Formats: sequence, C-alpha cells, structure tokens
Amino acid sequence: MVIDLGTTSFYMQVPSLPPSELETFSTSLFDTWERNVERGLALDDYALALRIEEGSVKGLGKIAATLGALYIGIGQYGSFIDGLHVIHSQVAVVTAALTDSASLGLPEASRAPKIRRSGAMLAKLQTLFNKVQRGELSANAAMNEAKVLLGGDVAGSPDFMTALQNALQVAPKFPKQMPLP
Repeated sequence: MVIDLGTTSFYMQVPSLPPSELETFSTSLFDTWERNVERGLALDDYALALRIEEGSVKGLGKIAATLGALYIGIGQYGSFIDGLHVIHSQVAVVTAALTDSASLGLPEASRAPKIRRSGAMLAKLQTLFNKVQRGELSANAAMNEAKVLLGGDVAGSPDFMTALQNALQVAPKFPKQMPLP
C-alpha cells in the first residue's frame, strides 16, 4: 500500500483549449514533472499521478510511495528526523515545480493561478515530531497517533515503524524559556 507524500492542486483561468492541445499540454506537463521528480526526490521507488481537467485548466498532482521506499530514502540522511525533513522539502520543491511548469505551458491566464499544496503524510509525521520535541506528546502517544495515521501500512513495514519509534524516543526536546527570580 502507498501513502501520499505530497499533493498539489492548481486552477488556472485560461481560454478553453481544444482537446488535442489539452492532451499535448497534459502529456508534456507530466513528462516535465517526472524529470523534475527524478532529479529532485531522493526516493528510488515512488508513484506519480497527474489529473488535468478542462474548462479553465484544473490540475491535481500527487506523489506517493510505500513506507519501505520512504524508509530507505530517509536512511540516506543522518537521522530519521533529518531524513524526514529533507524528503518533505524535496517533495515541496517538486510539487512547486509542477505548478511552475503548468503556468509556463499555458497561454496567458487572466488571473493568477490558485494553488494549494499539502505535505500530506510527511507533514503529519513532522508535526508528531514537533509535538514530542515541544513536550506536548510522549513518544508512545505520538507512536499511537502515527499508527492511526498510517493505518494498514503499519503491518507491512515493521522496519519503518521501529525506526520511527526509536526516533521519537530520542528526539531532542526544544529548549524552554524559564523565568528567572
């Protein structure tokens, strides 16, 4: 089973495109995005999905991977937290590249494009780490939340879950300001 690493959606108000132009645009956009992801994302195994709808142009791009592939990607960096942060940043860059490429590939839009991005599961895992580091959650409580977030994927990737639990337990606490008397 795969998890959503990042999603971006966009809406660009442009004159209606003939079906053949829309198909050419969609194919070219996907090919460009695929090259950008290949160069910019440190995962060997991932899935890309791009849906383009006409009218004005609406698009939805998703990057997904298995927990096993994410675990291997995270392992390329010094720690689980660092790897998670780097891969989340890489996903943000390549999803932004999708909307940039879409803007360049369309005739002049009458308004600025509407863009929404989501870090999906990576952002949720980073939020758990932040809560543990701020002292708002224990490592065990964060691990229980992670199991709920990841759902059925948990059983298929015990290495990922073990590494996540270890990382949550050793996550350094953020400093707290203490009042002086």
